[in-house]
Amino acid sequence: MSDLPLRRLLSRMALVAGVVAAAVCAWVAADADSHQGVWIFAAAMSAATAIVAAIDLGVIRHRMHERILRSLRFPHPR
Repeated sequence: MSDLPLRRLLSRMALVAGVVAAAVCAWVAADADSHQGVWIFAAAMSAATAIVAAIDLGVIRHRMHERILRSLRFPHPR
C-alpha cells in the first residue's frame, strides 16, 4: 500500500491554497496603508508553499510512474 495518492491530494490542496492566499495577500498589501510589510511577507510565504507543493507534485508523479513501470517489469507471482 502506498501513501502517494493521499500525498498527491494534499499537495494539490496546498498548491491551490498557496496560490489563492498569495494572490489575496498581495492584493491586500497593494491596498494596505498600514502593515503592508506583513501582507507582503504573508504573500511570499504563501507563494513559497505553492512552489514547494508544485515540486512535490512533480516528485509524486515521477514516483508513481516509476512504480507502474516496476510492476510491469516484475509482476508479483500469484
